[in-house]
Amino acid sequence: MRSFLMFLMVVLSGGLLSACVTGTKAEKADDAPVTIVYLVRHAEKEAGKDPALTPEGKARAERLAALLKSENVVKVYSTDTRRTRETADPVAKAFGLEIELYEPMHHYRMVDRIKGQPGVIVVVGHSNTIPAMAAVVAGKDETYPDFDESDYESLYWADISADGDVVVVKSDYARLAKRLK
Repeated sequence: MRSFLMFLMVVLSGGLLSACVTGTKAEKADDAPVTIVYLVRHAEKEAGKDPALTPEGKARAERLAALLKSENVVKVYSTDTRRTRETADPVAKAFGLEIELYEPMHHYRMVDRIKGQPGVIVVVGHSNTIPAMAAVVAGKDETYPDFDESDYESLYWADISADGDVVVVKSDYARLAKRLK
């Protein structure tokens, strides 16, 4: 009987220890981002109505795909313009995904789509829509300033935790490369 009680104490204390470790892991997991969103302006474009990407723009789109290769991208969204689809295409192809289209001025609808979705998401838009969407993701009522028309380097990323905390960072391709090393 005495050995049975000792055995029972060891089993129970092991279970309690296991429960404590599991609880700690769960708490740390809540701090980790559940959704990571990369909000990117289309790459360099040619002139004209609904222009294609320039050779520099095509290289930038390929660079974006190469930078994100270690991420587990689950969705790629683009507005319905040639330049944004061509920017999103290398990322979508790298992960075997279809590009999903969204309306550029419907920031709140788009943010509702991405906030409830775990994983890494890439959203490609425009110099005036990406900063506005970043502000909505951050929960701000005001918009962030538009990107300069000549600025193809700037982007945002947002880390959204399981408890809904959001951190939005304005960045660029060079800092994105450092983040993803």
